[in-house]
Amino acid sequence: FIDAARRKGSTVLVFDDAGGATCAAGVVIAYLMQSQGTGLLSALLHVRERLLYLEPPVALVELLGAWRVHLLDNEANLAVSQETPRFASLSGPLATPRQLSASGVAAQY
Repeated sequence: FIDAARRKGSTVLVFDDAGGATCAAGVVIAYLMQSQGTGLLSALLHVRERLLYLEPPVALVELLGAWRVHLLDNEANLAVSQETPRFASLSGPLATPRQLSASGVAAQY
């Protein structure tokens, strides 16, 4: 819903009904890290510019740090899965150097 509102140019209010801005700020920080690839500190400072009184508990910062690591791992796994295998163009049977020398193939090179 945040992306859809931002595409329309709307302002989004993330509200914490539990009686504080900490959870709402955590949601916004996690959103910034995921949608824009922002680091934890940059996202925290961005939110803190708008909520001057924000003092997130250490446990929340640790949780957001773990979320950032998770996002980076997913990016790395995606990059590896899209990588072309290095030896994809090779074909034919594989042999050890000893097998090649016994068959006389090595002498041809």
